[in-house]
Amino acid sequence: MNIINNIDDFIKKHNITHLFIDIDGVIFASCDAIIQILNERYGGNFDGSDVTSWNCQCCYPNMTSEEIEDTFNDPKFFDIVNPIDGALEFMDRYRDKIILVTKANFENYAHKRKWFDDRGFGSIPIIALPLSVSKSLVNMDSITEYSIFIDDSTENLIDSNADFRVQFREFNDQKEREWQKDWDGLVMYQW
Repeated sequence: MNIINNIDDFIKKHNITHLFIDIDGVIFASCDAIIQILNERYGGNFDGSDVTSWNCQCCYPNMTSEEIEDTFNDPKFFDIVNPIDGALEFMDRYRDKIILVTKANFENYAHKRKWFDDRGFGSIPIIALPLSVSKSLVNMDSITEYSIFIDDSTENLIDSNADFRVQFREFNDQKEREWQKDWDGLVMYQW
């Protein structure tokens, strides 16, 4: 595993012209928002760094995938979700090179589009794929130029054809999160 300590230097060094970036867990501090909603709902006292399974069963064993998907669609999620430190500043610096790539149903996509529009990022395109579809459907190979894909999921990164693939890890701790297992490529912890 190679850690990227300064993504701006990496982009300059490799002459990256296309930046494909995931939203949840990369731009959004999604674990913090989801667990805050679940704590209010069920009276728990967890924080985002406690989440190690996508469906939050690590904190709430009776949680269903459907309830998690509904929580990601809840307008409250978009009212309370914060950007990860430095993410919006990064997006502002590279707004002409960024394409956001996310998995979402229509309701979730509409909330995400509005969230970015309300913060002045309406010109940045979002490619929204159904939850059951691989992000490999997005051609990230720029033929004559270099591209990078930044995502928090090992599966999404492995499937990608971007020139450089980087796993963003929202938390710099030793906990193994199921969606980040078995990645030995480039890693970054901060924008």
